[in-house]
Amino acid sequence: MLQYFINASSIWLLSLVLFDIFLRRESYHSYNRYYLLFTFLLGALFPVRQWQTPSQLLNGTFEKPLAKVMTAKQAIVTAEIPDTPVIHWSQWLLFIYLLGAIIAVIYLVNDILKLIAYYKIGTKTKAEGWTIVSTENEHAPFTFMQFLFINDRKLYDDAEWEMIMLHESRHRQQRHFVDLFLLQVARIIFWFHPLVYLYNKRLLLVHEYQADNASCIQPKVYGSFLVEQAMLHVAPSVAHSF
Repeated sequence: MLQYFINASSIWLLSLVLFDIFLRRESYHSYNRYYLLFTFLLGALFPVRQWQTPSQLLNGTFEKPLAKVMTAKQAIVTAEIPDTPVIHWSQWLLFIYLLGAIIAVIYLVNDILKLIAYYKIGTKTKAEGWTIVSTENEHAPFTFMQFLFINDRKLYDDAEWEMIMLHESRHRQQRHFVDLFLLQVARIIFWFHPLVYLYNKRLLLVHEYQADNASCIQPKVYGSFLVEQAMLHVAPSVAHSF
């Protein structure tokens, strides 16, 4: 297991360093997104395979009879020693890992419940393929799949509303919610790994760059509007915030 984490960490670290040096400032955001997804999955899945060299197989063949003898001797010695309850350090590590994973799940469930609460209290309308939920709470617009959550439509003029719709439609067209789902699962399994959170940050930033490209009709107006929305409460982690 330790070897798996070493190999996975090496792949992720090297991939992120290469991304920051060569790709982060490039405008090919779609390629950047696929690069991050591919290298993350490569680091998570590739080390699972256990490779054996011919010498390892040969040594294993000759070591089997000796191992059987040693196991038999150990069994005799163990039988003569009374059992005492001992908690191995690996059991403590497993307990800590499971506790961390449970806490990560609790945070995720809390965000999902927050999303459900917004939906229940909000006023629903249909427009341009969206279910628009007006929550009357102070938060930036955010989306989850085909649901668009806003404070109140009256707070936005026509130009601002068009920017919101273009931005969030881009998220939906690119199926960014699939990446969000992957990231949420990864943050539960690898809750202890700092590189997973770096991947999360880089990928979400690429998502926003992709959405901004579709929305940036008037760059100065759009930039000012983004700053205004950034001052409000952020969206749940399972959604894309404007």
